[in-house]
Amino acid sequence: MKNVSVVKIYNFFIIKKEENFVFF
Repeated sequence: MKNVSVVKIYNFFIIKKEENFVFF
């Protein structure tokens, strides 16, 4: 599933940028 991969990468990026802001 490509969508899951994109979400995982997006989530990882958001967590790296702002640990306080958790997405998904």
